[in-house]
Amino acid sequence: MEGTKNNMQIRVLGPVDVVDDDGNAVALGGPTQVRILATLVAAAKQPVQIDSLVAHTWPAGQFPDNPIGTVRTYVARLRRLLGADAIETAPGAYRLGAIETDAAQFADLIERARRMSGSPTAADLWRQALDLWRDAAFGELADLDAIHPEAVRLEELRAEATEAYFDARLAAGGARELTAPVQTAVREFPLREGFRAQQMTVLARAGRQADALRAFQDFRADLTEVGLEPSRRLMGIDQSF
Repeated sequence: MEGTKNNMQIRVLGPVDVVDDDGNAVALGGPTQVRILATLVAAAKQPVQIDSLVAHTWPAGQFPDNPIGTVRTYVARLRRLLGADAIETAPGAYRLGAIETDAAQFADLIERARRMSGSPTAADLWRQALDLWRDAAFGELADLDAIHPEAVRLEELRAEATEAYFDARLAAGGARELTAPVQTAVREFPLREGFRAQQMTVLARAGRQADALRAFQDFRADLTEVGLEPSRRLMGIDQSF
């Protein structure tokens, strides 16, 4: 069996799939095989016990006759597709091995952007990280018990990266072109204060002080519904109009 096929990448920043270095999709087989691969990716290279893979792959009461043997069969097929080193064997378990994922690439770009904070390069790195996203993390598999925590973590990182990217662009004087992206972020994360602050800043810089004040009032009303108040930082922005 071949070793790792280094030209392949597992993508989970959107529906789960695998592409080669030309961006061509690699056929992964049926949905059960994809769920097993997604579970291994979500474990972040920590071993996943075979019994746990069984439990997370099939609903209770719908196990195949030989579930452990079936998992092993699917893993063997994945190794043929991705390379022998892509999935490693641990005692009574499997873990993701030497294969690239877009989630790991995303994390690397974020770390580099943080180190370059305040430099013109940072904005480019934030943008590259965000460009990896195609849709919600893990797609339709995001709600599975074994995958949901990692999907939530990645979505939070995407929000942080988006906010940092907007901050970098605003620091460089870019406000007008951020109007639509910031509004989209506010709709997606309505209670995230950083996006609301950026929305107010963008509107104010465009000479739309009344709209900026209205954005603050809308946010305050949203927070009141959940028993919260704007921070002093946001109150300070409001008072600057």
